[in-house]
Amino acid sequence: MLHTGVVREVRGENAVIAVSDADCRNCSSAAVCFGISGRAPGERVLEARNDAGAGVGDTVEVEFRPPASMVAVTVVFLVPVALMGVGYLIAAPRGASMAALGAGIGLAGGLASAWAVNRALCRRPGFGLSVKRVVEPGERSGG
Repeated sequence: MLHTGVVREVRGENAVIAVSDADCRNCSSAAVCFGISGRAPGERVLEARNDAGAGVGDTVEVEFRPPASMVAVTVVFLVPVALMGVGYLIAAPRGASMAALGAGIGLAGGLASAWAVNRALCRRPGFGLSVKRVVEPGERSGG
């Protein structure tokens, strides 16, 4: 989904963009965005790859790149489920209650792992986000 925001700063190949809460309320990627920004709904400040060459003050459209969305889905959903299954299989020979305990421990470990990997990936500048186009050029100070 595309979001509209204002470029606050340009850092090399990336742009720091403020996105309003209004765009977040109806967004299917809100959970991924929360993982990247680490902030609850409200104005979010995100760092995105500046593919459009936007400058400070420009109003831009920002989008999650598909590979980043797939990485987020894999890490957040599949890793905990896989580790839950592994925990179950390891503990199953010891009885039903141990199998349940093993599954619970595996799930907890999977959730902790998913959280840690997600935070590490999302700290990479520009992970998952790219500036698609400049909607409205901002005021630029002349030299």
